[in-house]
Amino acid sequence: MHSAWNLFVRQIEHLPTSYNDAIEHVLLIRDHIVNGQPIGITEKELLALSIQLNQITQFVHRHGFVIEILPVLKRYYAPWLRPEIRSVQVIRKNKSLFLEISRGGYKARVDINFYFEEDSAEEGSIESKFPLNQTDQENAEWFIKHFNFFTSGTYPEIFTSEGSKEIMVRWLGF
Repeated sequence: MHSAWNLFVRQIEHLPTSYNDAIEHVLLIRDHIVNGQPIGITEKELLALSIQLNQITQFVHRHGFVIEILPVLKRYYAPWLRPEIRSVQVIRKNKSLFLEISRGGYKARVDINFYFEEDSAEEGSIESKFPLNQTDQENAEWFIKHFNFFTSGTYPEIFTSEGSKEIMVRWLGF
């Protein structure tokens, strides 16, 4: 976990310094528990630390997340999906949003920030589209229902050519 935290910290521009202290404290407590040693913390201190960890979790979520959407894609588009697709993820890294499609040993990552521009009154911010109080499943459902794979240029990576044509005729009226 410590190395994952360090990797995250290197990617973030403005990290509250108290977050590093809290993570170090949690790691120390974990080490004591694993080694059967007393944790040396009161219930009140533990509660304060858990509140701070919740804040850190929300901070991390605002700066990065991965949502696997392939199961939801299969529910809506199963007959038209490329059979070799192994994973389709919405990835937020810092302030960028990507759609990543994995097919066997091949990965395509497409920048989809344009669809969620913060200053676009029509679409709204990334935070408003992927709120913390929703599950990954709910966020995946929202994404599938609202994201246009055709205008984003991602359809050749996801759908077969026959499937793309059928979807365009059936749902888009082309």
